[in-house]
Amino acid sequence: GYKRSADQAIETFREILQAAGITTITRRPRGEDIAAACGQLAGDIQDQAKRKRHYEKLYEADLLKHKIEVACA
Repeated sequence: GYKRSADQAIETFREILQAAGITTITRRPRGEDIAAACGQLAGDIQDQAKRKRHYEKLYEADLLKHKIEVACA
């Protein structure tokens, strides 16, 4: 998995870029205590919602199939 670089390594890299005339912005880490990478939590929630809709459609299709079978019996 992904592991964040040490603060000193990030700072050194930023200094090298700036010395070369490249404007940089260092993002401050947030969400490390809950292992949240960029968009990870939102992605997990979207995946759960998509999975739920998928199973709801399967259930509805199965229910419809059952109703047709009962009506044709």
